[in-house]
Amino acid sequence: MKFLIIPNITREKAVDFAFTAAETVLKKGHKFAVMPEAKEIFSTHFSTEISDDIENADMAVVIGGDGTVLRNARTLLQRDIPIWAVNFGHLGYLTDCEPEEAMAAFDRIFSGDYKTENRITLIGCVDNNGQKEKFLAVNEAVIYRAGISRALNMDLTINDKFIQRIQADGIIVATPTGSTAYNLSAGGPILLPEADNMVITSICQSLISLNSVVIAGSDVIKTKVHLPALDEYELDRQPMLVLDGCARIEIADGADIIIKKSDKVLKLIKTGDDDFYKILQMKLAK
Repeated sequence: MKFLIIPNITREKAVDFAFTAAETVLKKGHKFAVMPEAKEIFSTHFSTEISDDIENADMAVVIGGDGTVLRNARTLLQRDIPIWAVNFGHLGYLTDCEPEEAMAAFDRIFSGDYKTENRITLIGCVDNNGQKEKFLAVNEAVIYRAGISRALNMDLTINDKFIQRIQADGIIVATPTGSTAYNLSAGGPILLPEADNMVITSICQSLISLNSVVIAGSDVIKTKVHLPALDEYELDRQPMLVLDGCARIEIADGADIIIKKSDKVLKLIKTGDDDFYKILQMKLAK
């Protein structure tokens, strides 16, 4: 097997575990590669040439928190690479185990004693008056007013049926995976990870605007964004489409945004009992 080892390079303990994981891979007679930005760090620890060829990896070993998983998820999705994640972050919704459990879990992976959990993801396109840009997201796609002081007007259509003009700071379209993130903070409902649904939640909406609605995974969302009247100091500012809190696409006045379920699924490797309700209880208790 070829493992793609991806640590959060800003966390010393995560990097140390990445070295241990790479050494274990070699001892088991397998290969590993790293992301280009981590090659120099690995080269200081290993005397052999370090590969940064991420193509054709059988599994990604992501060492960090949920943010590390999300920052790399779109790259891995495009290559259909499953993710086994070890939590060196805060809570670890997307991770499989804690550091003290990791080597035992890694042994189970080598022996084939694991399952793959498939999570739906989002795909879409921003059409800025003829300038089109496609995107992928794992947690959510958020239309947000950014540096503009007034609320946006957003015409929401589902399956070509007009629902409402929403006046709000923005709209969140979340997957079940993302329903416990920004969507939950904005008052949206929690979806079970395996659900084939999406949830649309408004951010600081007016009293007459839609708060939140759960829709089918087969539904297609379209939103036309209308900017409010801008003050002079705001003329160079634009709202944003923010993907998983990482990537950003500027939105022009009159832009059309289409969002739907992607054919690509996020594949999470699980070596033990994945107790969603236990993790949820831990998050809600914080």
